Amino acid sequence: PDTIVTFGPEGMTGHADHIAVHRWTTDAWRRSGRRARLLHATVTPGFHARWGPLNERLGIWEGEAPCTPEDQLALTVDCEPVLDRKVEALRAHASQVEPLIAVTGEDDFRDWWAVETFVAAT
Repeated sequence: PDTIVTFGPEGMTGHADHIAVHRWTTDAWRRSGRRARLLHATVTPGFHARWGPLNERLGIWEGEAPCTPEDQLALTVDCEPVLDRKVEALRAHASQVEPLIAVTGEDDFRDWWAVETFVAAT
C-alpha cells in the first residue's frame, strides 16, 4: 500500500485492543522499510466542541483524547458518499455500537462519525 491508517499510540479512545492494533501495524510498517505513508486517526478541536458532552457522557475516551488542529491534519475523509456502508460495518460490532445508537439516535450516530481525520505518524 502507499498509505496505511491505524490508531495512534493512545489507541484513539485508549482501549487496549486499539493500542495493540497500533503496535502491530506500526511494527509491520517498520519491518516493511517504511515505504508507505503511515497515518494515525485523530479528531479535531471542532469535533470535541460538537461531540464533547456526548463523548464525556458515554465515557468514550479512556485517558486523554487525541486532538489535532485542522491545519496539522494530513488527511480528512468525508465519509458521506459511503456512510451507509460505514454504519453497516460498524453495526457488525453490535454489542458496542447498538447501545451507542440507542443513546444517540441514528441521525446523530451517523453525523458523529461522518468525517475521519488523520495526522502523519512521527
